[in-house]
Amino acid sequence: MKKSQKKGAKRRFRKFILLILLVLVVGFVVTRFVLPQPAKSAQTASQIAKSEVLLFAKASTLEERVEVAGNIEAQDSRVYSFGAEREVLELKVAMGDRVEKGQLLATTDLSDAQLLVKEIEAQLAAARAEGRRSSIETLEIKLAQAQKQLEKLSIVAPFDAVVTACDMQAGLAGGKLEISSTAPFVATVSVGELDANKVKIDSSVVANFRVAPDEEYKARVTKKSPRALTDARGSMRIAVELEFEQLPAHILEGFSFSGSIVSGEATPVVVVPNDAIGELPSGELYVMRKRGDETQATQVVVEVAYHNSTESRIMKGDIAEGDKLLQAPPFKAQSEWNVGVEGE
Repeated sequence: MKKSQKKGAKRRFRKFILLILLVLVVGFVVTRFVLPQPAKSAQTASQIAKSEVLLFAKASTLEERVEVAGNIEAQDSRVYSFGAEREVLELKVAMGDRVEKGQLLATTDLSDAQLLVKEIEAQLAAARAEGRRSSIETLEIKLAQAQKQLEKLSIVAPFDAVVTACDMQAGLAGGKLEISSTAPFVATVSVGELDANKVKIDSSVVANFRVAPDEEYKARVTKKSPRALTDARGSMRIAVELEFEQLPAHILEGFSFSGSIVSGEATPVVVVPNDAIGELPSGELYVMRKRGDETQATQVVVEVAYHNSTESRIMKGDIAEGDKLLQAPPFKAQSEWNVGVEGE
């Protein structure tokens, strides 16, 4: 009887121990996986203040812009030929060569034309010496025509250019020589009707070419169509002509670009690095600011808008140029809290 009582007591003790262990396991599971966990991304002001990675608020400008895209073209181009009967006497260039204004490019036989000019000049001198006015007028016209014909027998670059095509060959008749100006380049872009009144003559343009995306080039608006046309989608658009400043040799005629026309006056704004912007548990945005000689950082709630890929401009909040800012912890994607995009 005593043995059975002892065994029963042991079984009850083991059951009690198992029950205690079960309660502990259930409690761990509930607290670990069921109950809400404290937010890891949120930091208190005191925690953030321990970070001494200093950033700075700075002054910048906001400009209204109209986005454009297109392809550059030469402002001027010429095609030359001596005709099918005249032999090319001398060819001094090949396709792709860059030439300067006034440079001789090709010639044909000049002897007959030069002789004709000399003969007319002699006749004109005699007519002037004898005072034959009617003959003088006629000979002056003939001389001008002969000189013009002589000029056509030598191809001289009328502007700085590049040889874009050439199938002439020295010693053979026929063939053509084509050149295009190298400066300035122009482009015609289209602007939607809602942006038409924003674009002014001489407005500045900032552009990037696909062949050199990290390089920025300047242009200006030179012409604006007085009427709108309907595009393939049924939208009304106007044509705007741009003129580019001197472009480097690796930017060739026909290359594509994208850019923006600066269509309004610059507005001063204050911008802060994106790394200085944090998020409170409430969803509000803030920066930790040290102004002047302050040693303690002050938490300032702000509203911001996109300025560029690394900075945001302050729309609301007491942040001024020169304020020192502490680096904030990372949080959700910037696209979720920006209230606007520059230029829109």
